[in-house]
Amino acid sequence: MPKSSPNVFTLCGFTAANEREGFREIRKHSTVQCKKITNIARQKHQTIN
Repeated sequence: MPKSSPNVFTLCGFTAANEREGFREIRKHSTVQCKKITNIARQKHQTIN
């Protein structure tokens, strides 16, 4: 078990960095998705009215 602990630490650091990057990407994509959804919703709303 002691031999694998450094690998676990590097893996943790790596995943933490990846998660941070991934989170930024998700936020970017989610805002774009939100805008698309709101635009579609507005268009539908306008057609109803």
